[in-house]
Amino acid sequence: MNSQVNYTVNSLKLQGQDMGSGKLTLKVDNVDGQAWHQFSQQYSAQSQALLAKPELAQNPELYQQALTETLFNALPILLKGNPSVTISPLSWRNAKGESTLNLSVLLKDPARDRSAADRRTARIAWCSPRTAKW
Repeated sequence: MNSQVNYTVNSLKLQGQDMGSGKLTLKVDNVDGQAWHQFSQQYSAQSQALLAKPELAQNPELYQQALTETLFNALPILLKGNPSVTISPLSWRNAKGESTLNLSVLLKDPARDRSAADRRTARIAWCSPRTAKW
């Protein structure tokens, strides 16, 4: 699955002062459809189960913490397709100039790339603060 969202702010005024204009393009690529379905099903079931717990249902702060933990526990499922997230551009323009940010994050499923994970572990084990040789 691939997705792209474009946002544009033609003009932003706060208390009569022109703050400028901006745009954002967000792309998400290579999300495995089956992994997305599995993630969605797992997260939905677990979040519903949280609501069944009276101690969480009556305490919004504890519920939010448990829900966040549930989300982070399910996120590794989405790494199956080695997805990428790209922000290009995020820009803001005003009378003094323009700022632009471009960012790409390429994610890898550690289960599919064991050799790279093993190499990183070996490199970290080899290097100590006193003998660091990068």
